[in-house]
Amino acid sequence: MSPNSASGKMHVNHKLAEQRSPPKSSSLLNTVKSRLVTLLSAFMGVLFTLLVYHCYQRDLKESGSWGCEMSWMSPSYHLLQWHDNPIPRYQVYHYREQGLDIDSTLAGHPVVFIPGNAGSYQQVRSIASSAARQYQEGSSGEQGIRRLDFFTIDFNEDFSAFSGRTLSTQAEFIKHSVRRILDEYDHLPAVEQPRQVTLLAHSMGGIAARLAVAERDIGEMVDMIITMSTPHITPPLTIEWDMERIYRTISHPVHPLLISLCGGISDTQVVSDSCALPSSLVSESDGFATFTTGIPGAWTGVDHQAMVWCHQVRWLIAKALIETAAASNRSSKLSIARRWFSGQSIMKPSQSNTYNVSVTSTNMTILAKPKRAYQQTTFTVKHCTDKCREIPFGHGDLPFPKYVDAPFPLPGEGVKPEETLLFVDVDLQTASGFLFVASESHEVVEAGSREVLEMRTSVWSESRQSEEWANAVVGAGKSAPFRSSLLLHFSNFRSSSLLVHRLKSTVRGKCNGVRPILQHISVPAHHLKGATTESRSYPHLTSNPDIYLHSHIASLPFQSDQRNPHGMTIRIFQQPDCPLEELKMTVDPFGILAKIVTRYRMILLSWPLAWVAAGMLMQTQWLKRDGHLISFDEGIEQVGRRWLAGCCLALGIGNIVQFWFGTSLRLDTLLVGTTDLAFLPLVIIMALWTYALTCGAWLLLRFTNSILSIAVLKVIGTRSRKPNDTIDSHSHPSRLIILACLVMLLVYLFIPHQLAFIVSVVVLWTSIMRNDWSEPSGNLGESTLFLMLFLIPFKATTLLVWGRSLWMNWKHPLSTDHNILYIGPAVLLVALCVRGNSPQKRDTVIQLCRFSLFCLSATAFLFGVRWTWILPPMAHAVLLTLAGVMI
Repeated sequence: MSPNSASGKMHVNHKLAEQRSPPKSSSLLNTVKSRLVTLLSAFMGVLFTLLVYHCYQRDLKESGSWGCEMSWMSPSYHLLQWHDNPIPRYQVYHYREQGLDIDSTLAGHPVVFIPGNAGSYQQVRSIASSAARQYQEGSSGEQGIRRLDFFTIDFNEDFSAFSGRTLSTQAEFIKHSVRRILDEYDHLPAVEQPRQVTLLAHSMGGIAARLAVAERDIGEMVDMIITMSTPHITPPLTIEWDMERIYRTISHPVHPLLISLCGGISDTQVVSDSCALPSSLVSESDGFATFTTGIPGAWTGVDHQAMVWCHQVRWLIAKALIETAAASNRSSKLSIARRWFSGQSIMKPSQSNTYNVSVTSTNMTILAKPKRAYQQTTFTVKHCTDKCREIPFGHGDLPFPKYVDAPFPLPGEGVKPEETLLFVDVDLQTASGFLFVASESHEVVEAGSREVLEMRTSVWSESRQSEEWANAVVGAGKSAPFRSSLLLHFSNFRSSSLLVHRLKSTVRGKCNGVRPILQHISVPAHHLKGATTESRSYPHLTSNPDIYLHSHIASLPFQSDQRNPHGMTIRIFQQPDCPLEELKMTVDPFGILAKIVTRYRMILLSWPLAWVAAGMLMQTQWLKRDGHLISFDEGIEQVGRRWLAGCCLALGIGNIVQFWFGTSLRLDTLLVGTTDLAFLPLVIIMALWTYALTCGAWLLLRFTNSILSIAVLKVIGTRSRKPNDTIDSHSHPSRLIILACLVMLLVYLFIPHQLAFIVSVVVLWTSIMRNDWSEPSGNLGESTLFLMLFLIPFKATTLLVWGRSLWMNWKHPLSTDHNILYIGPAVLLVALCVRGNSPQKRDTVIQLCRFSLFCLSATAFLFGVRWTWILPPMAHAVLLTLAGVMI
């Protein structure tokens, strides 16, 4: 053949190839069409994620603002000598305030501070300093106080929230520390030696403290546990069985009093729903939980870390500790704690500074301002008709900031102790005569009638209610007397920790006088009644800004008693020169999106894992039917086209079943933990959102692989290889077996299995980047990598705890799990993928693999949000069946 004829033939073939091959634009369009659901879902998922984040930030700005005054101290720490320390990596220090704690002799009541997750032993300084100053100021004349000796435990700032083993070790050290600290008082006479200590714990330190006192002999050595921002009901991360076992262990009542202080919405690390105490754990004589928004003198939500240094809170804790240390019995200690943390104080009678108040109703409310801060309240009320008779009354405190136009609470300062208002509720038999009021500590500023209204609509109007009240009580045509207090119960509104209500207020006229004060009183769920209280006050109402109301103790996800709406309770305090004209309440839908951020963190691990399993289930369906394994691209796309609607329908039906049988069968821990049918859309939204996030994560992985592959090729250069070659396809199989056995030996002897798992992921990922896998082995390799990537968060937390313990004290690292059964399937499957094995069409093995994938997906949807720790073992079983397909 001549060169010209050869070149002409090549030219013709090239033209025919151009005619046969579709243009690039057409190929791209076909690719987009074939992946339309995946691409569109990923895009919508990004938009919805941005919307949720915006709602979360808006919610923090509107209702999560907090104000605390900074605290100051002069700390010093003295190591407690301990020759037989059972856990050498931990230590105990004795705190002394420089300039105040001059006497180094231990003679007071011991208080032991327990830090939380990654917490420092030095966090004790704020409360200990305040206690030292208060004792020095009151020791000269104040009765009922006792000196405190503060000890603080150094946990090396271990991550106790991530590891149940770490938490158990800390609890064991607390037991030994209590005994060791009490031994420090052997120099005192036997009658003066303390027999009990008080535990003061922050965050997860509270769980460690409760676990320690679960042992009866240690519980008898502890008189009281005060916890700050501790998640008592559910752990912050539900990814470990060890942590779940600890929470089951401490779910029963213990001997010491238990006081829980919660930061509310301002706490973004721990969901304050879990900070509440159920009545099954503490009765009214065993303790209580309260939120800082309702603590008199604090009146503000508190950030998680700020709970230990917020001056308004630390002053109250120190004061309560000083007084409870001097109390002789359990009931006295509890009464003191309620007085300082719940405002349940007993007033002393008074006979001087009298006021006469006209009686306008059988239910009256008196408002009074204190003359100075932190004083003993004295108050006497007598009803005078033909003669004066002293009558009982209820009372409480309200915030009353000096600057009416400043934000509340004022950032960086909060509320001053003297900025309060006392309200006194009086119930009379007849609306006649007058009230004789005497108080040395307060001066009366207003008095009027009190009314309780059951609201059937979302709007309360003063003009309409006044007319109805006048016609019903006073008589037609007569004006109603001024009401200084109104209690409104909006019975048609659901009260749930997932809901936010927007309240719009209108004040009559220009309002030159004292503006109204609004108090939101949360109605607790049935299992929290008598044990947990929450309220929040909004002083100086105006007609412009909206108020966003939220409750942490109403209907809680994954808890019982969710089906009956409890309504919303609002109380108004006002004066005649500035009354409230109207209130309008609506549900804020964007607030609901904000609440799912902290309450459904685990859904971002469990439900995407379910969708990954569904995508691989679609892959194996094609393998079983045609003997060909499609790519995960096609698998997740087909899930969106064929199964997404059916999955959403099934999840919706599951939520309806929860509603029907949730109470009798205890189904409240399934799906998203709601047994109220009103939250059915939330289940569907979560399903669509997590599918979209899974699609987005897959596209991000493919993009990352493409970029890294280009980078790797530029570094190592291209090499000639056969079509089905992989990086190790020419290696002898025994080499992979030896490497796998070596890894499992290291796991058995030294390294945790989590580290070996992450190394396996890196090996598989590197192999994928270095080889263009377009064959079935590559399809399974990439989907396996995607599945293993979603398991990394389960492994990384334990690995983080182990690595940090080595860094802080390599001689005494924390114990880890060395079970090779957790790593064997992953190592075997990665070795087969790297070697280049292709999936085999064996019906029995494929059917077993499909069954394991279905079980993983169904379990992740049903149980994964609350019981997330059950997913890794099931995923390991999936990896084992996938390895069976590859052999």
